[in-house]
Formats: sequence, C-alpha cells, structure tokens
Amino acid sequence: MCNIDEELKNAGLLTVSELMAGQPLDGFQKHAGVKDIESFKEWLDMRTEEMLRLKARLILDSKEDSDLFEWVHSHSAAFNEVRLNLNAALGV
Repeated sequence: MCNIDEELKNAGLLTVSELMAGQPLDGFQKHAGVKDIESFKEWLDMRTEEMLRLKARLILDSKEDSDLFEWVHSHSAAFNEVRLNLNAALGV
C-alpha cells in the first residue's frame, strides 16, 4: 500500500500531515474579519456568491473554454460544498 506522506517527503515536498498542521504563511490567507462561526459563515457566503457571479459572467461572455472558467468553476463548487455542509451542521 502507498504512503503518500512518505512519497512526498522523499520528493522533497511538504507532506499532507505537515500541510494539515499549518504553515507559516497560513496567517496571510486568513480573512481578518473571521473571528467566529457567524463571521466565517458570512465570509463563506460572500466568497460563494463572488464565485457564482464570476462564473455567470464567464458563461454570459461565452468563455467556458478558458482556463479561468475551469478555475472559477472548481472554486465555485468547492465553496458551495463547504457552505452547504456548514449550513447543515448549523441546522440552517
């Protein structure tokens, strides 16, 4: 059986375990306004809406074949999945 952490370490890369434990640059990716679950939900709603609007604009501009569309589409799906599951956990 394959151990992905071992393979990553042998390749000179950070392991999944190391990435999950946090990295020094994580602080730069955190939104300063996220302080609790409610502010996280607001941030997540904002980011999900932003991705959906950008995706809609690309569709209306017939840019589904662009690399940007694939990036926006995948991010939109990821944000929406997190949003749906957070709402389920909160009973919303």
